[in-house]
Amino acid sequence: MVDLKKDVLWNPDYFHDRVLEMSDSIEEPISFVPRMILLLVASYIIIYGTVFKGLKSTSQVVYFTVPLPCFLLAILMIKSVTLSGALQGLKELLRPKWENLWDIKVWEIAFTHGIF
Repeated sequence: MVDLKKDVLWNPDYFHDRVLEMSDSIEEPISFVPRMILLLVASYIIIYGTVFKGLKSTSQVVYFTVPLPCFLLAILMIKSVTLSGALQGLKELLRPKWENLWDIKVWEIAFTHGIF
């Protein structure tokens, strides 16, 4: 049986309260989050700067943006393997739990992830 409360990997309260700073109801007045507005403007400037000159500048941006995630993932993998308990975590990750295949909740979660 899958415990949904235990298996949630992110905390929606933290995301809604601290990151988005959402209000409790729609009747409360809107307050803008300066950090979000700054990030939105920065992303618009970066996008505009990359496509301003057309395909030539966009292709140069790709030379930087494609290897960067691979490089960052390699650094994160090396860091995570060096942590204490990493071997136990890898064993748990790679050891299948065949009894969970018969649980309908597992399939429901898998289909939900597949759709989104």
